[in-house]
Amino acid sequence: MSIHFVKDKYYIFKGEKIAEAKFRTELSRLIIEKYGFGPFPDQNIVREIVSFSLKYYIKKFKEICHNEKSYRFYQNIFWFHEQATELSYLHAHQDISPDISGRYIAKYRRILKFI
Repeated sequence: MSIHFVKDKYYIFKGEKIAEAKFRTELSRLIIEKYGFGPFPDQNIVREIVSFSLKYYIKKFKEICHNEKSYRFYQNIFWFHEQATELSYLHAHQDISPDISGRYIAKYRRILKFI
């Protein structure tokens, strides 16, 4: 995970998807077990697989959050959310940095809020 210091005031974290392979491999195995190998020409099955995948990721996300017991961790998450909110409000129509877009900040804020 990289830390970006932007506008001489705000710390923004940007993930590097290191855990993606672990979860994608497990999810792929579960999809194959439940639905078999594709292709899936039926739109209803495709929707079901997408829904199944979203439920999987939500479950894993909740597990990670529920296993985090550190008070300091949640204080920091709150602080990062406050910073991202202020950044998006004060610099709404400006480029934030070459690495951090307004779109990224919107997603980042949602994730912090979910945590």
